[in-house]
Amino acid sequence: MILVQIIGTIVLALALVRVLAGLRRDRSDTGALLLALALCALLYITLLPEHFGRALALLAFNRPLDAFLTVASMTSLLLCLRVYLRLNEMERNLTSVVRHLS
Repeated sequence: MILVQIIGTIVLALALVRVLAGLRRDRSDTGALLLALALCALLYITLLPEHFGRALALLAFNRPLDAFLTVASMTSLLLCLRVYLRLNEMERNLTSVVRHLS
């Protein structure tokens, strides 16, 4: 295992533990479930990149790192969407509270 794989495995495992702890508290959070699945996929790609050689070639990825970066960028986009939706919901709730008070 090279140093990048070791660091990636540690970071992804810690992120997965944190997401699973959040899922344990709120079982109906589908965004966290999708994030956990994406983190599992990233962890699998990080730990066993040789298994993805043929499958990644079919998907037009030349190296496992390309697939890792693609899944990581999609995961970050999902996180940004999740934050945006929560902020939008808070704004609507705040607007309704202000209208109720006035």
